Amino acid sequence: MEVHFSIIQPRRPVIATFGEDTILPCQLGNGRIPESTNFKIQWTFSTPSKKIELISYDGKIKKETENESYKGRIQLFNHEHKRGNMSLKLKHIVLPDQGKYICTVSTEKWLDEVVIELHLIAKGVDPTITLKDYKGQGIGLTCASEGWYPKPQALWLSSKGKNRTEKEITTSTENAAGTFSVFSSITIEPGTASEVSCKIFSSVLQQESESRIMIAENQKKKLETECEDLKVAIDTEQDTRRAELRRMQSHAGKRTSTIRPQVLKDMHCLVHQSLSVRLVEMQLDLCGMGLPPPAVTLDSEYKHPEIIISEDKRKASLKAPTPGQPGAAVETLIVVGKEGYAAGKHYWEVRVGEGLDWELGVLTQAERDKAKKASLVGPLGEGCWALRSVQGDLFSSQSENKLEKKDVPYQVIGLFLDREAGDISFHNAAIIFPINSIPIQSTEKLYPFLSLGKAAEDSHGHSLEIIPIGIPMPVNKC
Repeated sequence: MEVHFSIIQPRRPVIATFGEDTILPCQLGNGRIPESTNFKIQWTFSTPSKKIELISYDGKIKKETENESYKGRIQLFNHEHKRGNMSLKLKHIVLPDQGKYICTVSTEKWLDEVVIELHLIAKGVDPTITLKDYKGQGIGLTCASEGWYPKPQALWLSSKGKNRTEKEITTSTENAAGTFSVFSSITIEPGTASEVSCKIFSSVLQQESESRIMIAENQKKKLETECEDLKVAIDTEQDTRRAELRRMQSHAGKRTSTIRPQVLKDMHCLVHQSLSVRLVEMQLDLCGMGLPPPAVTLDSEYKHPEIIISEDKRKASLKAPTPGQPGAAVETLIVVGKEGYAAGKHYWEVRVGEGLDWELGVLTQAERDKAKKASLVGPLGEGCWALRSVQGDLFSSQSENKLEKKDVPYQVIGLFLDREAGDISFHNAAIIFPINSIPIQSTEKLYPFLSLGKAAEDSHGHSLEIIPIGIPMPVNKC
């Protein structure tokens, strides 16, 4: 006697997350299938223009046929067919997988099919709020997040969770993978807030992500005064140096063959101080926001297991070696910052001390994810821009040529990331002396990172520490 079956109709679409696996359900509602029943299963992906056969199974000869384009990404539950489970597992989901799937089950005298809709979602990273600039009596803030699908929305909120009334500008950009990045900006009027929140949300996901920033009005006013005083001092200092340098150059032109060594030394000093002033002016860009530079903290979720992070999330050091155990590969010993920067200007300093082997810079989300998965088994990839010290010699991550190094201690390194200009520059922070600058063409969010280099081979007493930054001091005299 021929047994007739029916497939249970799904009540709602299947919701799956980018990059993960999901199961497209296809369950017979008549219980078990008799052993003597010969049946066939066919899964088809239906697009507006055509249908693509993904996989089929012939129960009589127990043969499975799989589409080569999906090889390794689709799987039937063959051991559960007799219990009526004809479902399909779809692995490592990407945007083109979104759509309608047809599950067809048939015997010699019976056929039924069901359509399953697959919708994709992706919750992005927590938004980053950046102090962009100081506009008249207001503070310009930006909010950025990436990795969302479908396109999200952005809201600026007060400390009470109410929508802010200032005009905001929000844009969304689709990335190569099909996910969206969102960028929003707003100018906060003075005296209207002590706390501002940026919320990124998706009504489809019914999920949200929120970040907050505190605004201390009395601290802002104090910093404004200090910044203005510093800018006046810098302008006066620069005018004096320009006049002195012109005088020296004029003197050198008249008596080229008899220039005294002291005159050359003074000219050299003035040029270096001029470069130092450029760094202080960069810091003034941050100072001009009316708030102190945001602190960089280390993320315990994105580090090599051999690295220990201090309680305040600013210091990284290596675990004491276990006797008889081999050391880790030096290229993997990194820890990444918690905050990422998609826009604005950002400055931080790292104390490297007497260490001879270290690496400091920024990297992309993709490189950051490798650190979380502990899959870094070689040097960092192309998504990295850094200054590297190898046995005391300095190198750029973009070149194998040794950088010029002055005969001064290099114990504190300043890093200035300018997303507007598209570069990162490195400085000897102790004497505010420029070391190197690297152009950055990427538009992805970038995260600070520290690497202990070859410390595993040399010394487990070595550590790297992020130093809190205050208002920049006037440039040192030669």
